[in-house]
Amino acid sequence: MMGQDKTEYYSSGKKKFEVKIKSKGVQKIWYYENGKKKSKFFFDKEGTWIGMKEWNEQGKLLAKSNFEKERKKKGPIDLSNLSWTSLDTVSTVVISRENSNTVNNEINVGDTIIFHYKCLDYLGYEYDNSYERNTPLIMVVGKTLFLPAFINEVSKLRVEDKAYIRIPSKYGYGNKPAGNFPPNTTIVYFVEILKIKTTSNKQDSELHAAPSPDFYSGLNYIPTIPLNFSPMYLSTVLNFSY
Repeated sequence: MMGQDKTEYYSSGKKKFEVKIKSKGVQKIWYYENGKKKSKFFFDKEGTWIGMKEWNEQGKLLAKSNFEKERKKKGPIDLSNLSWTSLDTVSTVVISRENSNTVNNEINVGDTIIFHYKCLDYLGYEYDNSYERNTPLIMVVGKTLFLPAFINEVSKLRVEDKAYIRIPSKYGYGNKPAGNFPPNTTIVYFVEILKIKTTSNKQDSELHAAPSPDFYSGLNYIPTIPLNFSPMYLSTVLNFSY
């Protein structure tokens, strides 16, 4: 993330975004709308997202986050009672299966999975939580940008399942920072499957089905959007309509 200070403008001459490198390599990025500050993001010298601020159209501060302080204040979730099949590969532990009569769904490309999640590091410290926003995620298999290993594991779950998914860094973001995760971080997701909407386009799913996590074992970095980027960040930076 290291680089030089720079500013980019809209064709109208109003500021679009501004980057400043501060002491100790901390990088600050401002995003503007109609010439007014909209968002400000902080990254450490390794490129890890460490904090943010967001303002409304009147210039009033709406949100302010220091991720490290917030994680320490909450404390870790206890993961010690989970029996992972392996610590070296992707592993899923289903902790609740409410509907025992539900058969496994055959998930195809184009199917929609709606779920809540908590995003943790391997020690149990929380990085993101959709419950707090009361906004579950909507994933269209094969069309929404998530980690391939995550898609592969979620696609095995049933409606009403609650599960933990452990993704070692080599199957996640490798030695690159991703959102507010530092490099070489094992990620643990808690997911609750709310709804699965299937399609009948099986021919398409056979042509474009997601590879297994082992397919990516030789790569250091999977270039995709991490789950822990909040909808606010996506809408501000990527013009993503959530």
